[in-house]
Amino acid sequence: MAKPVSPDQFSYVVPYVLPTWYMGIGTAIGQIFFQDNWITGYLILIGIAINSRISAVMGLMGAVVGALVAGLFGGPEGAIRDGLFGYNAALTAIALGGVFLVFNWSSVIYALFGAVMATWLWASIAIFLKPSGMPVLTSTFVIVTWIMLLGQYAFKALIPVSPAEATTPEKNLKRYRNAAQSRAE
Repeated sequence: MAKPVSPDQFSYVVPYVLPTWYMGIGTAIGQIFFQDNWITGYLILIGIAINSRISAVMGLMGAVVGALVAGLFGGPEGAIRDGLFGYNAALTAIALGGVFLVFNWSSVIYALFGAVMATWLWASIAIFLKPSGMPVLTSTFVIVTWIMLLGQYAFKALIPVSPAEATTPEKNLKRYRNAAQSRAE
């Protein structure tokens, strides 16, 4: 499990071996579906891409951010390789990067910030729950996504998508552009 690390203990030079990175990123995607296998994770990512290329890119970026944040904070190599730091970050990036916010540069930056927060919160809750043996599961994805969706109204560049109308990022973006075009006419 992750151990608390103070800022003066950050390892800015990441000493992990290459398989930790590609296995950890793939396994993070697989962990979303309780699959503890990096190859399966990349196959799932391909399946996501068949439905939505934006969601696949955002999920991959979220998993990468999760692994990088864990590495920068000196997270255990085994936990990074097992995808434990990345699956909530991947889900958060998908949700904020086109599903519940219209896909644009602002939502991408917002989603990546959410991925950082989901990674940090996962480590914090994992430490808190360790004595009881309870798993974190996707609680950090839910908490961070809800908080960030509540905070979206503070940023004019973020365009919300009604949960009832949320589909794929591509369809949300097309619907927004068609509505903007209709208003312009």
